[in-house]
Amino acid sequence: MSSGVGGNGGSGGASEPKVGGSIAASGIGSGAAARTEFISYVAALPEEAVDEERDGLTHQERMALEASAIAFIKTFEPWLEQAPTGNKGFDLIDRTMPDEAPRLIEVKAMNGSLQNRPATMSLPQMDAARRHKELFWLYIVEHAGTPQACLLKIQDPYHRTGSFTFDRGWASIAVKVVAPSQE
Repeated sequence: MSSGVGGNGGSGGASEPKVGGSIAASGIGSGAAARTEFISYVAALPEEAVDEERDGLTHQERMALEASAIAFIKTFEPWLEQAPTGNKGFDLIDRTMPDEAPRLIEVKAMNGSLQNRPATMSLPQMDAARRHKELFWLYIVEHAGTPQACLLKIQDPYHRTGSFTFDRGWASIAVKVVAPSQE
């Protein structure tokens, strides 16, 4: 993979997937100081395998970490409602604007920070982000469950993506067609 330009200098030290492949999504972020290019990777693995590979937490430990992240978020935005049970696209709903569609929020909780590992969105979450555009928010709680917890809020992550780059990992699942021999 190529290193990133600006931002955190690339993939933040995350290793390439061991199985399957990844898509590098290059986007242009907007900040107060300047525009910055950043690189993100979407693994071609089941969501459970990606989460376990990245942080070693069991499903139960991950759910507990996410619950602590949601509690932290609600200290700042207590009006947020839980999404219906079984919803795979987002975790929280903001219905504070009665004449507008609600904001939909996907929560990602991590023990460390984005400097240590990436936050991963599943295909249903990416689809929700694609469909709901600026109404969709990704909330990442770094250092969840600790006094150092920090909330990062990203609006419309899907549409801030500028391109998708398929790397060598995709060759393992591609259908390979070779030229016929010239005899």
